Amino acid sequence: MLRPRIFRPPPYLFTGAKVSFLRPIQLYRPLSPMTITRSAGVHHRRPAPSRRGDPVVIQREPPPTSEPPPTSEERYIPEEEREPPMAGRGFLVLFALIAAPITFAYQFPTRILPPVPDPPEFKNLSKTPLTLGTWVSSPWQSCQLLMFRLRRGEYVVPLRKNFSFSPLNYLGISSQPNDLLNLASGNGGAPEKWRWWTWGTYMFAHGGLFHFGFCFMAMSSLVPMFVARYGVGRTLASFFGGGIGAAALCCQIEDYLHGQDVKDGKGIHIVQRKQATPNGSQVTVNELAPVPGYKGMFISSIGSSAGLMAMITTTAIAMPQSKWGLMFLPFTVGARPMVGALVAWDLAGALGYAPDMGVGHVGHLCGDVIGLLMYALWLRRLPVSRVMAWRRKREGYW
Repeated sequence: MLRPRIFRPPPYLFTGAKVSFLRPIQLYRPLSPMTITRSAGVHHRRPAPSRRGDPVVIQREPPPTSEPPPTSEERYIPEEEREPPMAGRGFLVLFALIAAPITFAYQFPTRILPPVPDPPEFKNLSKTPLTLGTWVSSPWQSCQLLMFRLRRGEYVVPLRKNFSFSPLNYLGISSQPNDLLNLASGNGGAPEKWRWWTWGTYMFAHGGLFHFGFCFMAMSSLVPMFVARYGVGRTLASFFGGGIGAAALCCQIEDYLHGQDVKDGKGIHIVQRKQATPNGSQVTVNELAPVPGYKGMFISSIGSSAGLMAMITTTAIAMPQSKWGLMFLPFTVGARPMVGALVAWDLAGALGYAPDMGVGHVGHLCGDVIGLLMYALWLRRLPVSRVMAWRRKREGYW
């Protein structure tokens, strides 16, 4: 009777690993591929021999490194934080529903002097508030009355007070024309309560259709990218935190540079010019013009671009391999070159080297700073940020 051939692996095959066989391997039995996991964490793969008598080759896989290369970002994101990119579409729709009517109402002028008389059909409704019951009972008449009041400019002043911020209001100085005339004359400005909520509500008002469309297009590209990696909560915190932080930083900078001079009446002067009235005559009016260098103290800022600049800066740091396409250009641009060009343009505009097109360059730069701080102090510490850092280093980015 033949004895089975016993194969005992030599010890040099397992150099540096504490391994031991519980029983010898019998080669006369049919073998199948298997994986033996040792207590030391070393994996030995033993392929099945093709025919009887072939030598058994035991291969040793390299030991795992201290930071194993991840196969995907989702592997390091907890289950409760994984959200699809479509989860941010609800925020985009809600933002559009709130911002579009406010932007539409912002396009109408201020109150006309002398006031336009009420049409006969609106004479009985001139002081009627547009409540929900009025809209339900007579929607067409309510719509006409709303448009008539918008053309008269009755809602522009409340909108500008509650949906725009200015460093002058942060200083507690009234921005009414008569109060500013007294301030420019050296009589001192009237005090005004600081409207703290405008640091967040100004992001829903825009200067026109192009401004709103450009910001919403950028938002619709950034929000799904952020939601897929950081979740809806952190995306909203990045957007609104960037906008609120940019407004606060802008007010602090203007207060530090020109706050005391404006309180003393040195930042604005009176200019007289002629203005035509609706009846064809001309009257001389006194207008206020800020002194060069003090314009940022008196303008009111609106738009969501500061929060978007914070998100764009974060994207350029965390995902530099992403490519951005611009309108009317047939090629794409890298994230970091794009941010560098935007920062250079805003610096030129803030220093007066670029033409004045009504763009808040200081607010954009403040948004860039807030986005950099949010990533350095908060987002960089998240597990998904560490995975993205490993990936961009593997692709040659710093």
